[in-house]
Amino acid sequence: MVIYIGNKVSSHGYTPTAMEDLVPKLSNNFLVKAISSKKNPIIRFFHMNYVYFVNISKLNLVIIDVFSSNAFFYALFFSVLSKIFCIPYLNVIRGGDMEKRINMSPGLTNYLFRNSEINIAPSKFFFEM
Repeated sequence: MVIYIGNKVSSHGYTPTAMEDLVPKLSNNFLVKAISSKKNPIIRFFHMNYVYFVNISKLNLVIIDVFSSNAFFYALFFSVLSKIFCIPYLNVIRGGDMEKRINMSPGLTNYLFRNSEINIAPSKFFFEM
């Protein structure tokens, strides 16, 4: 099973994310759970934790959308959990002001990116960072 952690909040009037396009395609070949569609960030975080731990024994991979805003800390948290439980994870670097985040939190971003199986940078800008 694959858990894809990110913001799936288009049902609340927000612009659909790339995650919402990618998950149906991945679901053709893998069992994928996409989390979370909760609008409130705190409730979203708890929902992500709930789904993660309910499925932990079945997890083969965690995919994490990485943003530079406060959602960065969701990514960091789930990367640490995945490392503790020996579940491979990969990052999909989505944006915001990632260069600023890297400069503000060099140790945290280094941990997040160095411990992932792979870092996916859909943007050429992020790839070159």
